[in-house]
Amino acid sequence: MDTIALLISALSLGVAFAAVIFAVCSSRSSDKLAQKAIEKANTANQLSTDANIIAEDSKRIAIDSREIGKEALTVAQRADLRQSDTSNIHWECDWEEPGIYVITNRGDDEARDVRIILTVDEEKIRSDHKTIPGGSNVKIECPQARATYLREIRAHRAKIRDYQTNPLRNRMYISEPTTFEYQLHSIHERIDWSTQAGNARVHDESYPMGYLGDFD
Repeated sequence: MDTIALLISALSLGVAFAAVIFAVCSSRSSDKLAQKAIEKANTANQLSTDANIIAEDSKRIAIDSREIGKEALTVAQRADLRQSDTSNIHWECDWEEPGIYVITNRGDDEARDVRIILTVDEEKIRSDHKTIPGGSNVKIECPQARATYLREIRAHRAKIRDYQTNPLRNRMYISEPTTFEYQLHSIHERIDWSTQAGNARVHDESYPMGYLGDFD
């Protein structure tokens, strides 16, 4: 009986030891499985984050593409307008009175971003205007030209008086003084502007035998 009891006790002890070993191995295996599960979950979360970033980038690219498409359409439309530009703008320029030069838009359309440079002899005057509608004008004051004209008109009138009052003159051989010597002034008109369609235009005229006002 003692021998059988010992065998039973030894067998029980072996079973218990095997159970302990199995439990330890199972625990380690479970830990490994849990660690792998955690790693896979982390990987899945990272992939999800990357997918969200890619989705946001794709959304931004789509928005940028739409904006670029709109800008391209606008540029194409402006190009069409420029090619079909039939703006009617032309300039007429003259003295309104000594020292006041008038620049008139004789066309039907509005001139935009108008930049005027008027040069009379050595005097240069600049005048900028956002718009000059068709039929309207701008007046440019030229103080040096006015002063020169006043000197010339006084000199011309003095010559006329001298011609008319000097009894020693033989009018058969000496003609009445003319104004030709006062009509040798240099006038240069430079006008830069844009049409409503955005096309740049230029008026560039020079008059080497200009005058500064009437002598009548």
